Amino acid sequence: MCLQHGYGIYGGKAGSYVLKLLRHLAMPVVTTLHTVLREPDLNQRIVMQQIAALPDRLIVMSEYSSRVLQDVF
Repeated sequence: MCLQHGYGIYGGKAGSYVLKLLRHLAMPVVTTLHTVLREPDLNQRIVMQQIAALPDRLIVMSEYSSRVLQDVF
């Protein structure tokens, strides 16, 4: 499955509703992160940490986003 993630796409605090879907999938998941925040609020940080931990692969849109993801999350 390919999941596209950007804050505001999914419901719940910071898009947290998508986590339930990810936890119940029994197939490989590739997640494309459209938004990687350098200074996330608490809810955004929690959701991103969990999203980053669940899929088989993560894709980001730029080298900068890759560095932010590694540094912040």
